[in-house]
Amino acid sequence: METNLENDKMEHVKIETEETSQEEANESCPTRQPMFSHPFSCEGRIGRLEFGLSYFFSFIINIIVGGLMQTNYAYGILSAPIIIFMFTQTCKRFHDMNRSSFYLLTLLIPFINITAIAALLFLDGDSYENDYGEDPKGRNTL
Repeated sequence: METNLENDKMEHVKIETEETSQEEANESCPTRQPMFSHPFSCEGRIGRLEFGLSYFFSFIINIIVGGLMQTNYAYGILSAPIIIFMFTQTCKRFHDMNRSSFYLLTLLIPFINITAIAALLFLDGDSYENDYGEDPKGRNTL
């Protein structure tokens, strides 16, 4: 009977040690940022996938809203949140590449805007924590 009690105590200590080491591993391991966690905030960073999905869905929603609206006034009111959403997502994508939101002005220059959008869609951001926050992919290799 006494050996069973000792075995139970040993197993209990072993389980507690495993749980503690798992919690420590989770704390030291960087985590991925959830997608679309703060869609209307200019703070933080987002990756290429979230930016590409944002661009695609806002384009589709703009087409649908534009097709349903009979007046430009109604279209302007309904498309304003989409424009604000894309503005904030683009800011965060520039932040991922350690660039300030001032680079949004490059989107106003013909032909350079195409290059800037392509860079935002296809170039990888910083793989470490930069001036604008932690890596959204959780890599933090530096």
